[in-house]
Amino acid sequence: MRSALVLALAAGCGFHISGGSSTGDGGPGGDADGMIGTDVPLDTPVDMPSDMAPPSADQDGDTILDVQDNCVAVANTDQRNHDGDAFGDVCDLCPHLSSVMDLDGDGDGVGDACDPRPANNADRRKLWVGFYDANDIVGWGGQGTYTIATVGGNGYLKQATANISGWAPPGNVNVPFVMTEFVIDDLINTNGSVGVAVNTPTNGQYECAISKGGSNINVRAREQGAQSQSTSWPGTFVVNSRISLRLDLASDVDCRAIQGATNVQQVASTNGDPTGQTYLGTEGFAVRFDYLFVVEQAP
Repeated sequence: MRSALVLALAAGCGFHISGGSSTGDGGPGGDADGMIGTDVPLDTPVDMPSDMAPPSADQDGDTILDVQDNCVAVANTDQRNHDGDAFGDVCDLCPHLSSVMDLDGDGDGVGDACDPRPANNADRRKLWVGFYDANDIVGWGGQGTYTIATVGGNGYLKQATANISGWAPPGNVNVPFVMTEFVIDDLINTNGSVGVAVNTPTNGQYECAISKGGSNINVRAREQGAQSQSTSWPGTFVVNSRISLRLDLASDVDCRAIQGATNVQQVASTNGDPTGQTYLGTEGFAVRFDYLFVVEQAP
């Protein structure tokens, strides 16, 4: 969820983008510290537990009282909560994946559910964007016309034409792990592709995409100029289909497509330096991206 972009079809050559801009979660708790015994009058005062905040408390000063605040220690007047769990975006370790505990076993600031290496504390979140408004894509660049659109109360990065298009945030990421999710609005052409790519400073490219050529639909992992591997996609690929993509460049071009219980992985070997700018790309279809989440993995 931006100079030429070419989205490869099942038998095609891959998508490529160049020339884009390149600048570089708990609630109040209470534990009983006093009990009223049979030898204590019922009207005897009982101290308020020291860790229970008064109803009017607002410790982060964001005008949202702690009893209502989804991030009590981090100011967030807008209370944005993309995944609808108990943790607002600014304090949610995986803001795009709903969770009850929001665990981070290795303490690296990336939640276990979205950490490519949950036992390695060297990973760092590089980017999270929920596409709420135009400010979310200031400084982005690439090819095509992308806009922020609200559909069903949710914000999306929307590309509504069949043109070859790609849009990217500024800056390069070292050994990126990328997660995004898109919804198909229109299969304008019979053939096309939707995916996420990482373009290197030397015009190399790593790609994770779903491509459609006639009746054939494939999940593709690819390094430009090197290996490309595809496997059939058993999920749906029609208007209103929602599909998540994950691209991990820690060792290979590891591409995964997810739709409910459908989870398909395709891997292609890589010989290059997995550092570069993250692109969301489309060709032939009108789609909207729900979010973009990027983790930088230390070598």
